[in-house]
Amino acid sequence: MRPRITSSIILAAGAVASASPSWPASSSSSSSSRLDARQSSSECSALHIIGAREANADMGYGSTEPFVTMLLDNLPEVTAEPLKYPALGGDDYHASVSYGLGVLMNETQRIFDRCPETKMILVGYSTGAQIIDDVLCGGPDPPSLVTDTILMPPEIGKKIAAVIWFGNPRFIGGMPYNVGTAELGGFAARQEGFVCETYADRIRSYCDAGDLYCSQGDSELTHGTYPVKYGGSALRFIQQRLGINSTAGEPFETHGDRPSAGNWISRPSHGVGFLALGTTLALLLS
Repeated sequence: MRPRITSSIILAAGAVASASPSWPASSSSSSSSRLDARQSSSECSALHIIGAREANADMGYGSTEPFVTMLLDNLPEVTAEPLKYPALGGDDYHASVSYGLGVLMNETQRIFDRCPETKMILVGYSTGAQIIDDVLCGGPDPPSLVTDTILMPPEIGKKIAAVIWFGNPRFIGGMPYNVGTAELGGFAARQEGFVCETYADRIRSYCDAGDLYCSQGDSELTHGTYPVKYGGSALRFIQQRLGINSTAGEPFETHGDRPSAGNWISRPSHGVGFLALGTTLALLLS
């Protein structure tokens, strides 16, 4: 069996957890119990969504909530879960991003090991988008990630059907997958000319001019409007990627038994928060 490549990330994440203030706990025991049941199920869905929230949002889906709900309502054979990472701001922001990298790597590996035919949809809002960006496209993203290596193993990457970024701090203008009015880069913008080539045809990155976090603006309101403004566009993109008729919603393919809603589908149930920027170095990965 191929050894996992996440060990250094997970070790670093563990160090962050022990050195940092207490991580936020889930605010919904019912949501946690549904996830535990899903993870113990032997059934596999055709599609699985991972929603990664922004910093300072309660444990759960954060601002990805309305879009994840839209996907659950409009895609067939689909299940979902939130990315369980700390999502801290302030002095712990960069450490929280680093921790999130390890969590996303571990979770996609777990899904692949248990359900190798399941296709995944990754949805990230703000910090959550930054985490997904770093895992799929590599760094450097100092101090959260200092290597330029692409972290996602190719065999798992092939199962990533679509990627949606809302208000990604790594945004830069001119990319083929950009949607919106923004031209200026975010506070953690990639170098000019960078393209995430491996996943370029599977990504849509939504950012509008004036966004405080993805486009050097001063508006938090702009940062919070993407699911409402662009949710339909992002849904149609995913449906096109999957070869689904956007009106009929026919499944692209099915693997295994159809999952029961009680064991598999985890509906968003937490509130929305917005990103507060951190300013101090918390962790370096080597």
